Amino acid sequence: MHERWLILAVLTFARTVMGFQFQSVASVSPYLIDHFQMSYAALGTLIGLYLLPGTAVAIPGGVLAQRFGDKRIICIGLAAMVCGALMMATTENFALLSAGRIISGTGAVFLNVMVTKMVTDWFPSDKTAVALSILIASWPIGIAIALVLLPAVAKVTSWQAAIHGTVAASVVAFALISFFIVPPTLARRINVQACDSA
Repeated sequence: MHERWLILAVLTFARTVMGFQFQSVASVSPYLIDHFQMSYAALGTLIGLYLLPGTAVAIPGGVLAQRFGDKRIICIGLAAMVCGALMMATTENFALLSAGRIISGTGAVFLNVMVTKMVTDWFPSDKTAVALSILIASWPIGIAIALVLLPAVAKVTSWQAAIHGTVAASVVAFALISFFIVPPTLARRINVQACDSA
């Protein structure tokens, strides 16, 4: 089904946004160090906070998805990524900067767990390896885009504008997920109905 590959493209884009946002702090680090007068140790901590929630929320995220649905949890994750990045871009306080980073990272963990599950739900076993390979490649692609794009944005405008770029990317991913993602069973019913009507 061509819907599988469209959904894979949407999920891959969403995970690319995750890598893009993860790398945003490192990409604008000289500006953050100057603005917040932080040490390199504090910068390293700030970078690491993004993945800190992983051990705590990955399993609860899976449990919540069983109850409320994969799509809803992905959207909650992307909303958290938006809110956390907005907090980072608008604060003058290092504690709030760190809190925003943790909120974004929590959302990213929800997203990461669910996109992997959804790919395995959509693709048969003989195509799962190819689909997951494409999905997994999205993380370093997002990091690479951030390394190229965000320092240039920060130089021309500000580091806040660069962080807002991750907000915009997360909003686009949220819209794509909301519009295109449906459960596999529902998609199959739609296809069957379309074939019958034809």
